[in-house]
Amino acid sequence: GWTDGQVRRLIGRVGLGAVDHLISFRRADLLGRGTGDQGTDFLSGLEDRIEALSRGPLVTNRGDLALDGRKVMAILDRPPGPEVGKVLEALLDRVIDDPELNTEEELTALVRMMKEEG
Repeated sequence: GWTDGQVRRLIGRVGLGAVDHLISFRRADLLGRGTGDQGTDFLSGLEDRIEALSRGPLVTNRGDLALDGRKVMAILDRPPGPEVGKVLEALLDRVIDDPELNTEEELTALVRMMKEEG
């Protein structure tokens, strides 16, 4: 039982174009073990979920965020640096779990909360 966020993370790590190849490879591996089609039902379900998720807004990297590093720096009043990257990664993680957060307004509010929390 993978969450939608976990499936989106898989897509982000492997790439939308390559995830089908990965699943095909895993299916062939399972079938090659000679245990019938045991485990392939999960892969079929995963394929269906990937197809469904790819029809909606799919945020898999920082470049897909509605807020860029320049805006994060302005909100935090910080120069470029690792802190900005960490904030963007935290935003990406939140948006992967909840794509509806990927608006400039929502992400700005999240960055401001992070700033207040330190």
